[in-house]
Amino acid sequence: MIRSESGLCQFHVLGLEFCMPVVVWKADLKFYDGGWKYDLLDYTENHSKLGYIHNAYRVLLTRGRDWVILYFPDIWELNSTYEYFRNAGFIELSGLKN
Repeated sequence: MIRSESGLCQFHVLGLEFCMPVVVWKADLKFYDGGWKYDLLDYTENHSKLGYIHNAYRVLLTRGRDWVILYFPDIWELNSTYEYFRNAGFIELSGLKN
């Protein structure tokens, strides 16, 4: 079993399976106006970069064997993305303290 006390990117987790990984969502990929939008402020306007962002989240979200925990920082840009996952059936973990 691999245990990581620090963050791992999509390159570190390729081919690995975790019981319950925590994926921290960034504002570089957001759901609003009925679709996924990329924040191009962090990247050049290169279409291969858009595929890179999409693929990074795909890899990270598929590493969980039992569950995947999504963590959304409390910033307004991610409110609609958070609601998208709630509406898709993700369960909110409440009562947790920092």
